[in-house]
Order: sequence, then structure tokens, then C-alpha cells
Amino acid sequence: MYERDDFSFSLDNFSGRTKLLALPNLLMFPHVMQPLHIVEQEHRNLLKEALADDKMIALSVLEPSRELSKQNEQRVFPFACLAKVVCFQKMQDDGYNVLLIGIQRVRLIESVPNSPPYPEAIVELCDDIYPKELATYDEIQKRFREAFARFFSNPSGTDDLLGKLLDTEVPLGVRTDVLSYMLDLPLQKKKELLAEVNVHRRAEVLLKCLNAIAIDHSIGKSGTTPFPPLFSTN
Repeated sequence: MYERDDFSFSLDNFSGRTKLLALPNLLMFPHVMQPLHIVEQEHRNLLKEALADDKMIALSVLEPSRELSKQNEQRVFPFACLAKVVCFQKMQDDGYNVLLIGIQRVRLIESVPNSPPYPEAIVELCDDIYPKELATYDEIQKRFREAFARFFSNPSGTDDLLGKLLDTEVPLGVRTDVLSYMLDLPLQKKKELLAEVNVHRRAEVLLKCLNAIAIDHSIGKSGTTPFPPLFSTN
């Protein structure tokens, strides 16, 4: 049986210290939901403590093996998504199925020394920045629609999530995070998008990705890509 928590959250009393879960190929973004199957003992310990505490976990990604430190420790990408466990199920093998909701991007400040039998870190909350001197929301919105129109066969569909993201007054920061998570982009590009707190620059990076995909798709191929596209394996 699944045990559920409410979807509400507040960071007013967040201390900056949180459990840290870093996986090889999974990067989460704020405003999205991510299912996980927890099986490793260290990860189970982390989850149990999170459930007994504030249900918060910072989810990041491990750097490639070629970037291992001199101590042969696995390094963690310095940006993460602070997430809350909203649903979990304990399995017969003592593993867990969990559902996380992304709350806010954070920057890892330092690891907590002598932490329990799972990683903890001190993190800094990263608010979205909307610079006034750059392109307006309406201009970027228009460019998003044009990019989707070039690549997708039904960019204004009302029965799909991406169409709704384009057609409603969703904040640009939320829009870019959800699309960055959903689209099948290289992990390195997703890391760049997660690390960018300037919303307009994040939108520019995402627009370049969409335009590059459209160009690659048009070379030697005919027709349009069905909408929605192939989603990320996140």
C-alpha cells in the first residue's frame, strides 16, 4: 500500500542542511514529479531518515568517472533539485517505490563531515532571477511557440501537457524547468540548464537546443515529428 503525504511545502524553516542523493544519469528539475525505486542500503537509510524528518532530499547527479577526485571519491554535480517525498511504498525486498516533487534548485556548498550512513550537504537555495533589461516574457513566449511549430506537428494542441505549457500563463521559470526535464536532451545540457538561475538565459539555452533539434531532424528527413516528442529517460 502506498503512503501519501500532502503536496504542500514551505522553505521558511529550511536550515540549509539536507540529505543528498546523487545518481549516475538522473537529473531532476523543480516543478516536476519523479518516481524512484530505492534498493541500495545507503539510499534506504537516507529515505528512512527523510521520511522521519522533513521528507526533503536534494537530488543531483554523479560526475563522470574521468572526473573522480584524487581520493577516488565520486564527485557530485554542484547543483541539485531540492525535492519532497509525496508518496512511498515499502516493498517486500525492503526497497521503496517513492514519488518526489521538485521544489527548488539549490547549490551544494559543502558536504557534511561525519554525517550518518548516507550523504548530507549544506545547500544554498537558488531563486529564479528575471532580469528586466533582457527580452520580455511575451517575446520569449513567441520564440518558444515558433521553435515548437518548426519541430512538432501539433504545437498548440490542448490535450497535451506541452501544449498547455505553451498556451497558458505559466511563469517562464516553471516553463523552462518542465521542458528541460521532459525533453530528451544530453545530460551535459540538462546540467547547464539546472545550473542557470537567470530565467532568460535559461530560456535562451533551451531555445538553442530546440532549434538544434529541429535542424538535425530536417537534414535528410521528411515530415514532422509527432507531438509530443520522445521524452527524456528521466
